[in-house]
Amino acid sequence: MKKKILVVDDEEVNRSLVAAFLQYQFPDAEILQAQNGLEAKTKLEECPVGALPNALFTDFEMPGMNGLELIRFIRNSDNPALSDLPIVMVSGLAGERAVTLMVNVKTLNCFFLAKPFKSEEFFQILSEVWQV
Repeated sequence: MKKKILVVDDEEVNRSLVAAFLQYQFPDAEILQAQNGLEAKTKLEECPVGALPNALFTDFEMPGMNGLELIRFIRNSDNPALSDLPIVMVSGLAGERAVTLMVNVKTLNCFFLAKPFKSEEFFQILSEVWQV
């Protein structure tokens, strides 16, 4: 099955880096991109039935709707295909804010990847998401 993955980050460089890592691992995958949580929410709401992404990678700090708000929207969806979507939170937060975010992310059944990340860490997360 061809993978479809949505990458959400307000920083184009970060979005492109994650997309490139994903494209490297899954050359046939369709990589969608959104600049913030609101754009991602719209893309998810407009997806036809059966055409939702297989996973979502999102940054935390973004204008309009941050990553945690996006995750809560997804987890609260009435659509099981959306509410059960594998999600990876990618964040450069440090210290106490990072710990608080990680606790929230774990509570919402998501994976967490700290920026800057190494390729090994990225591919480890992928193996946990899909048992690659």
